[in-house]
Amino acid sequence: MSPSATPLPAERCPLCGEPNACAPAQAGDFQVACWCTRTRFPASLLARIPAGQRGLACICNACVDAALAAEAAVDTAAPAGAPPAPVPPPGSADSAD
Repeated sequence: MSPSATPLPAERCPLCGEPNACAPAQAGDFQVACWCTRTRFPASLLARIPAGQRGLACICNACVDAALAAEAAVDTAAPAGAPPAPVPPPGSADSAD
């Protein structure tokens, strides 16, 4: 199956269900600039997307920010060689929200 020539109209984050602010999905055109091209998505965050939803909707900025903050906290607090801590879902008691 080849990628779609136009974005899917999925405007909710597959992790938290909040609006994902995906400009291409809202416009129906990949030529529209989006916030997501200016950030990094940690592999640990991408791994949390349910298999059936991968490639169907964009992760929201709040989930990305929470994952990046958790990753930064681990980087500064963990000893060398320690495994990374899991990223809490946004809105949970352990998240930055």
